[in-house]
Amino acid sequence: MNKFKFGMTFRWRTITGLGLLILAALFLMGLATYYQGKALTIRKLLQATQQELEKDAFSIKSLISSTVADLNVARDTPPVQGIIRAKDNAGLDSLTGDRLEYWYQRLEQIFSAFWSTILSIISCVI
Repeated sequence: MNKFKFGMTFRWRTITGLGLLILAALFLMGLATYYQGKALTIRKLLQATQQELEKDAFSIKSLISSTVADLNVARDTPPVQGIIRAKDNAGLDSLTGDRLEYWYQRLEQIFSAFWSTILSIISCVI
């Protein structure tokens, strides 16, 4: 008679099968948890990025509107219109009779004052 049995008994097969079943269930639960965590992390990251983009977009829009307003002020200053009229009329303004150099000096004064105002605003903001 053979003393050693090389085959597994029904009890050991059942225990091994249930153990593998539990191991597979734990593996699948871990995998599902990993992908849920990954999706949640991506969602939170996208929300944070969206908030930053909205904040940056607001900053850019306000900078553009401020710049447009500044350019409109520069366009509407009398020296710019006077320079255009003087250039069209051989260096002499047809409306006021002032020379082109006079309009350049006035424009320089206005832009110097404008620049110092802008620098003081920027220093206050910073």
